[in-house]
Amino acid sequence: MIYPEQFAIIFDLDMTLVDTSALEGLRSQKKWQKVFEKFDQTHLFPKVTETINHFNIYFKIGVVTSSPRPYAEKLLQFHNLDIPVITAFHDTKNHKPFPDPLLDAIDKLKINPRTDAIINIGDKISDIAACHNANARFGLKLKGCAYTNQKVGDNSEHLPFSQHCLGFDYHEVGFNPVGVTWGNSTSTQLINSGAIHVIYDFDDFINMCNSGYGMGDEPPELIPGNKQKIINVNNHWSVINYFPTNLTQHDKWSKSILEFKDGNYSTVKKWAQLVGEQVDELIRNREFDRIDFIVRALSSNETSPIRNHPLDEVCNHLARNLNAGYTASVIKKKRPSRQLKYLRKQEREIEIRDNYYCDWSWGVDKNERFNILIVDDILTTGLTSSSIAKELKDVLPNSTIYLITLGKTSRPEYGGPSDNSHMKNIYDITVKI
Repeated sequence: MIYPEQFAIIFDLDMTLVDTSALEGLRSQKKWQKVFEKFDQTHLFPKVTETINHFNIYFKIGVVTSSPRPYAEKLLQFHNLDIPVITAFHDTKNHKPFPDPLLDAIDKLKINPRTDAIINIGDKISDIAACHNANARFGLKLKGCAYTNQKVGDNSEHLPFSQHCLGFDYHEVGFNPVGVTWGNSTSTQLINSGAIHVIYDFDDFINMCNSGYGMGDEPPELIPGNKQKIINVNNHWSVINYFPTNLTQHDKWSKSILEFKDGNYSTVKKWAQLVGEQVDELIRNREFDRIDFIVRALSSNETSPIRNHPLDEVCNHLARNLNAGYTASVIKKKRPSRQLKYLRKQEREIEIRDNYYCDWSWGVDKNERFNILIVDDILTTGLTSSSIAKELKDVLPNSTIYLITLGKTSRPEYGGPSDNSHMKNIYDITVKI
C-alpha cells in the first residue's frame, strides 16, 4: 500500500452540505437574483459546520459544484462555511460525471492523486462516477467497493451502518468516492454506482476519520502505584483526566479537549492559558528549573508540523512564558501514521517504530544538558511521546525530557480516576472553557 503524503476532502455543495431543495425550481430556471433572495429557505445538513471546522485543521478542503461560482460563493458565505477552494460550473468545459471538475480542484489544492488521498463526498451518482473517471486518468484503481460482486437487495437501506462501509480505507491514495444518503440518491444507487462508503450523518464520518493523535480507548499501561512510566521521558504531567466518549464519565473537561482538537478558537486560547498556569506551578514546586526547547507531537497525517495547529498556540504560549525556544520543525515523521486509537498494542508499536526522527537544521552541541518539553493533547499509552523522546536523546543524549499533555486517558473500570474533581476550583468550564 502506498501511504498518502497529504489528505484532502472535496465536497459537493447542493444537497450534500446545504439543503437547497427549496431553490430547485428557481435554479433550474436560472433566476439567480431570486435564488439569492431566498437563501433563508436553505439550511445546512446536521454537523456540516463542525465537519468543515474539524477537517480544516488536518485536511485540505474544497468544493466542486455544478452551480455557477457567484451562487456557490454567496451560499457558502451565507452559511459561514470557510471553504476557500471552489471549482464551479464555468471553471471547466466538461462537468460531472466527467473528471474535469475534480482535476481542476486538485490543481487548486496542490495535491497529487498518485501520492495523496482524496475523499470526494457527494449525493449523486455523477459524483461517484466522476471519482472513478478521475482515477482512470491517473491509472488508479481502488481496492474495492462496498458490496463488490454482490447483488444489493431492497432491504439494503435498512442494513446497519457498518455494512455500508465494507471497502472503505480513507488512507488509500487516489479519489475515494463517498456518498451521502440525505440527497438525491439512495444508498443502493450510490453503492451500485461504485461508492466505497455511504454515510448517514457527518458524525459517523468524523468518528471514522477522526484526525488527531494520542486519543485512544484502551486503558493506560500502569505500573504499581497507578503511576505510568514512559520510557525515555524523565517526568510527565497531565492537566485533566480524559474520559473517552463511550464512558459515562465523559465530562465537560473531556469535551473541551475534543473542541480543542477541532480547533475551536476560544477553547484553544483558554487551554493555552491553562497549560501555561500549570507549568508555572511546576516551576514553583521545583519540578524543573527551566525549559530550553519545546516540541510537539504530530497528528496522524502530519510528516512535518502543519501551520496553525491547535498545539502551536499552547507551545508558543509556553515558549513566551518560559523564555524557551519553540522548535516546531525539529520533530518529523518518515510517513503518515494510522490513528493509534483504532489499533491494538502490537499494531501501535509497529506503526510508531522508527517513524519519528529529529531534523536539526542548525548547529547544536550534543554534549549540552538541555531541558526539553514535549507537548501533546492526550496521553494514552505513551508510545508516541516515548518515540519522540528516544529520537531527541539520540541527538542530545545528556538532555532531560519532560512531557505535558492536556489530558491523560482514564478508564475507571481498570482502576483509573473517575472524575476531574481536582479542577473544580480552577475554572468553571461552562463559562471559561
